Amino acid sequence: NLGTLYRLQGDYEKAIPIRRRELSWRRQHHGETDIDALTLINELAIDLREIGDLGEAELLFRELVEGRQMLLASGDSETGRALAGLAKTLELKGKFEEAATVAKQAIDCLLANQNPDECLINLVLLNLARLVYKLGRKAESLRLLKTVQTSITSKTEPDDTDRQLLANAAALRDQIEANP
Repeated sequence: NLGTLYRLQGDYEKAIPIRRRELSWRRQHHGETDIDALTLINELAIDLREIGDLGEAELLFRELVEGRQMLLASGDSETGRALAGLAKTLELKGKFEEAATVAKQAIDCLLANQNPDECLINLVLLNLARLVYKLGRKAESLRLLKTVQTSITSKTEPDDTDRQLLANAAALRDQIEANP
């Protein structure tokens, strides 16, 4: 759709009003928990986070999590993604403790899925490791980084995303070990 096209071009000033109109229409005609409305909420929340409107992004991510939990199973990967988006937004707002709690909920949700998205789980684990390090919990952070490393290195054919996650995990581990 047009909102996505503008987002891909980095033109959030055009994408956001389009998404707001689409969401308003979708809610009016299909209700608050329509699956497509939830998708639009997610897209709008991401766009707002990208331009730094963290307050509204947080509210939308909370609405998204609630809607996904009402509509879908608690172990649904989309609910896990919504929780991960909320955790990232909370981190950007400096709410590290709450972000860590929500990231743990995202991991639990993603792991409950019958076909867990290992790449997303590793990404959320890496973000959680960064969060707990910011909270001064170095041992916990190192344990989480080891989990990411083991998960990726146990794959027979890690892809480029896996290799990037592994490099980011190594960089964070080096940073932690360099700062006693």
